[in-house]
Amino acid sequence: MKKLALICLALLLPLLSPLAELRAGAPLAIDSTLNGPRLGLHLDVLEDPSGTLDINAINMGGPGVRFVPAGRDYPSYGYSSSIYWARLKTRNGEKSPVWWLLQLDTPHMDLIELYAPDPSGGYSVRRFGDTLPFSQRGIEYRTFVLPILEPPGENTYYMRFKTEGSMDLHLRAWSPMAFVAMVNRELPVLWVFYSFLFIMVCYNLYLLFSIRRTSYLYFSLFIGSYLFLQMVLDGSSYQYLWPGFPWWANHSLPAAMFCCLLFATLHAISFLGTRRITPRLHRLMTALAAMNSAGIALSLLLPMHLILLIAIYATFINIIIHFLTAVFCAYRGYSPARYYYAGWCLFFAGGLAHIIWTFGMLPSMLITVRGIMVGATLMIVSFSLGLGESLRMVKAEKERLVKELKNSEEKYRGLVENLNDVIFSLDNEGRFTYISSAIRNISSDYGPEDIVGKSFVDFIHPDDLQSVMESRARTLNGAYEPLEYRLQDRDGRAVHIRTSSRPVYDGGELVGITGIITDITEQKRARDELKASLAEKDVLLKEIHHRVKNNMQIIYSLLNLQMDGMEDERQKAALLDCQGRIYSMALVHERIYKSESFERVDFAGYVEALANVLLRSQIGVHINIRLEMRLDSIHIPLAKAVPCGLILNELITNGIRHAFHDKEDGILRISLQRDEGNIILKVEDNGIGLPDGISPGSQGTLGLRLVQLLAEQINGRLEISSNNGACLKVIFPADF
Repeated sequence: MKKLALICLALLLPLLSPLAELRAGAPLAIDSTLNGPRLGLHLDVLEDPSGTLDINAINMGGPGVRFVPAGRDYPSYGYSSSIYWARLKTRNGEKSPVWWLLQLDTPHMDLIELYAPDPSGGYSVRRFGDTLPFSQRGIEYRTFVLPILEPPGENTYYMRFKTEGSMDLHLRAWSPMAFVAMVNRELPVLWVFYSFLFIMVCYNLYLLFSIRRTSYLYFSLFIGSYLFLQMVLDGSSYQYLWPGFPWWANHSLPAAMFCCLLFATLHAISFLGTRRITPRLHRLMTALAAMNSAGIALSLLLPMHLILLIAIYATFINIIIHFLTAVFCAYRGYSPARYYYAGWCLFFAGGLAHIIWTFGMLPSMLITVRGIMVGATLMIVSFSLGLGESLRMVKAEKERLVKELKNSEEKYRGLVENLNDVIFSLDNEGRFTYISSAIRNISSDYGPEDIVGKSFVDFIHPDDLQSVMESRARTLNGAYEPLEYRLQDRDGRAVHIRTSSRPVYDGGELVGITGIITDITEQKRARDELKASLAEKDVLLKEIHHRVKNNMQIIYSLLNLQMDGMEDERQKAALLDCQGRIYSMALVHERIYKSESFERVDFAGYVEALANVLLRSQIGVHINIRLEMRLDSIHIPLAKAVPCGLILNELITNGIRHAFHDKEDGILRISLQRDEGNIILKVEDNGIGLPDGISPGSQGTLGLRLVQLLAEQINGRLEISSNNGACLKVIFPADF
C-alpha cells in the first residue's frame, strides 16, 4: 500500500513542487558526521531492460551505457522487469579510511550487488537481497545495510538492483554511531506499535470469549493480520520470524495483504450488520471476501510482480467498497458505522502525511515519519470505539427487551392467575416447579405454596395413579393426550380433573412437562346424569318398538284368523297382501328393537328374512321357487326402511304369484347393491314376463302403483324390463 501511494503521489508531484534540476550527481562527502542523508540527488541511474550488462561494460562505458541523474531524493521506478544500475561518487577528505554505512531503506529487493573499487583497480562485489538467507547480510537489520570502508580521495561505487516488486532506490548514508542512534530511536517506537497491536488482539479475544460476538473475532483477526502485514512491510518478519526461509520472505507480502483484506471484509460485514441493513451490499461484501480468499492462494502460485499488482488494485477496491458501505450504513441510521469510516479517514490522513514527508514537503515529526503507524493506530482505536458503540446499542436493546419481557411476564402472569384453569409445570423427576393460584378453586386444602417442590404422585387418587404414570411416560416420549383422573384432598375428597400436557425442551434436552388442569367435577356429574337419561330413553325406545311390533303381530294374527273362514279366493288374496305388508313393517321394528342403533336398519339382513317369510307364506301358490340373493351390507335410516320394506314386499309377492304360471319351477333373484351415490334394490325372475304395455308410468295393478308411490317417497325411481322374465328395479339415493 505504501509503495502504490508513493507511485500515485509521484505522478502528482509536478503539481505540488517545482521540477528538480537535472544535473550530474555530486560526490557524497564521507566523514564521521553522516546522519542519514538521502542519496537520490547524488545518484546517476541506468536502466538495463535486457539485463545483459555487467560491471566491465558499465565501467568501460560500452554501447548502451548512459547514466542519467536520478533527480529525486527517493528515486522510484514502479514495477519494472528491467535491471537498474546506480552510480554513486564519494569523496573522503580525511587522510585515513573511514567506515560508513550504505542503507537501502526498503526491505523488499530481490537482489542487490554492490561493486566497490579495490586496490588493484578492479571492483569487488557483495550480494544481498530477500531471495538470499538473512544471515548473508553484512549487518543483521530489517532493511539492507552495507558497511563500507572508504579510502581517502574520490571513489565510484556501482550498485545493481533486481526485483519483482517496486523498484525503489531509497538510499541513505550513515556513520556507524549515527546509525546506532537511529536504530535506538526507531526500535522502541516500532515495538511499542507492535505491542499495541498485539495487546489489542488479546483484548478483543478476551471480549470475544466474554461477550461471544463474532465482531470481536473478526476484529482480532484483522488486527493480527495487519500486525503480520506491518512486520512484513518493515522487514521485521524476515529478521525475527523466518530468517532462514527466503522464498517465503519474498512471497509473504501479497499473502499478508490479502489476509488483511479478508479479515477486514469479514469484520466490516459483521460490525456493520450488512446482512440486515443492506442485503445488496452484503452480497457484494461476501463476493469481496471470496475474492480475497482466492488471493491468498494465488499469492503462492503467481509470479511476484503480477500478484503484487493484483494485491494493490484489490486493496484500493476493498477500501473504496468498505468506506462506501460504512457511509451507506450510517445513512441508514446505524450510528457505529460513523466510527468505521472515520477510522479509514484517519488511516488515509496518516498515510498521506507520510507520503508527502518522503518527498521533503513536510517536516520530520511523529505524524510524518511514522504516519502510517499513527494512522493505523487511530483507525484501530476508532474501530474499537465503534465496537463499543455497537455493544452499547446491543446493551440498550437488551435492556429494552428485558423491560418488555418483564412487562409481558407481568401481563401474562396476571392472565394466568385469573384463569379458572390451572397452569402447572413439572421437572424431569415429577416435582412441581410452578402451579397457578387457581388451584385453590379446585382444592379446598392446597395452595401453590403447598404443592411447589413436591411430587405430583402425592396428590393423585390411588386408584388412578397407574394410568397417570403411564400417561406421563407417553407425554415424555412426545405424545400429546388429554387425561381424566382424580385428585385427592387431605380429607380424602376426590376432585375430577382433566389435564392436557406436553414435554418441554431446552436446547433439544427434555427438561420437564407443562400443562393445564381443568376441574370437570360438575361436567362429570352432568355427563353421568345425561348418560343415565340416555340409557333410560334407550329402554323406552326399545319398549316402543317392541310394542309396535307386537301390535302388528296381533293384527297379522287377526288377519290370519279372518282368512281361515273365507272361501272367496279374491278376498283371501287381498287379506294376504295386507298381511304381508303389515309383516314387512313389523319386521322393521323388530330389527330396530334387536339392534344397538335406533337410527339405521341392517337392510341386507332384513331383505333375507322378509324374502324367506314371504316365500313360505306363498308356498301354496308355487312350491318350486328358488331364491337367489346378492346382498351388500347396507344400513338404511328408519325413515326409508319402512317404504323400502313395503316396496320389497310388493315386488317379491308379485313375483311369487304371477311370474311362474304353467311352470313347474322358477328362480327369484333379489339383489341389494350400492352404485356410486345410489342404492339399487332389484327383484327379477325367469318366469313368463310382464304383459305388454306395463311401465312405471302406466296405470297397472295396485301393487305397481304402490311401488311407484313408495319409490317417489324416498326420492327414487322404478325401472321395469321384461326379457326372459320380469325385472323390477328401484334406484334411490344413498344420502345418509
